Amino acid sequence: MQGIRDELNKSLHGCDADSNLSVRIDDVLSAIPHLKADKCDGNFVLYSNHFLNACDELSLHISFLFSAMLVHGYTAGDMVACALILIPKGKNANITDSGNYRGIALSSLFGKIFDLIFLNKFSDCLLTQQFGFKPKHSTSMCTMVLKETLAYYTVDGGSAFCTLLDATKAFDRVNYCKLFLKLMSRNIKWS
Repeated sequence: MQGIRDELNKSLHGCDADSNLSVRIDDVLSAIPHLKADKCDGNFVLYSNHFLNACDELSLHISFLFSAMLVHGYTAGDMVACALILIPKGKNANITDSGNYRGIALSSLFGKIFDLIFLNKFSDCLLTQQFGFKPKHSTSMCTMVLKETLAYYTVDGGSAFCTLLDATKAFDRVNYCKLFLKLMSRNIKWS
């Protein structure tokens, strides 16, 4: 982590903090409409409708808040806090088996707005192969690509081999140092 911190400090050396570490009101105004209506935050205090129906002045204050966070390198604990709730994996799942539940994190709406701003600013740098995380794509499209590929190779009696990976627990095993280095190699900088 110290190496990552040193690399980031080197890349930020000589930068104008006011221009490179700022969130504009336009950034906030373009992010808020992407919130889903009637969703609550992890503390069950704020709802997305509060932001969706607010006046533009709130976006100005949010842009000041986010800019201050970036300049000072500090994030309030409430912004990164979340509440975990468990939901059954399927309609017919045995609810007495703990393996049939998945955890959903209800995070801060301020954090969601910040995420939307970040994704909007860096969408061209954040390439992913996961269909579920691309706009206008779904996991069923991935299945269709697999089926078409298999059909292409087997239509004339050829063979096709497929390897599948169950990555259900992958998030718990992410090497964050490698992830941060990969993001840095893609030249992601706040500007």
